[in-house]
Amino acid sequence: NEFKEICKNSPYSSRLIVVGRVDNSDVKNYFRCFDFFCTASTFETQGLTYLESLLSGTLVLARKDPCLDNFIEDGVNSLLFTDFNSWKKGVKTLLFNKNKTDEMKRNAGITCHEYSKTTWARRFANIYEQATNMEKGLQGTLNVEEVRKIK
Repeated sequence: NEFKEICKNSPYSSRLIVVGRVDNSDVKNYFRCFDFFCTASTFETQGLTYLESLLSGTLVLARKDPCLDNFIEDGVNSLLFTDFNSWKKGVKTLLFNKNKTDEMKRNAGITCHEYSKTTWARRFANIYEQATNMEKGLQGTLNVEEVRKIK
């Protein structure tokens, strides 16, 4: 309620919509409505909201956080900020630099492929096959990089 009141009294109130909870199946549709997804969260543990945004084709402007190290590359597939000035610069880039945002969206699509169901299923199947072969005494080792990607 406090957040709703702040938005209502903002000079930008005509552009702010407080939606509340939405069904999982509708999340992508909301992300697609955004110019970009901005968050200053420092308590995400897996970065799922960031990935949902990218998978929806919406770039991210996020506070730099270790949970993002594996999939957000600053200036490559989205933008990171550390203070108010870098946040302002990021907002301006995302709103007014179409060439840069188009490039980042292409790169974000490549990043998202790494997190697709098909890619993850292939990784699990590969690890399972390697482990099964090792259990049977066949030559081979478990690919530690593949295991790390799944973690």
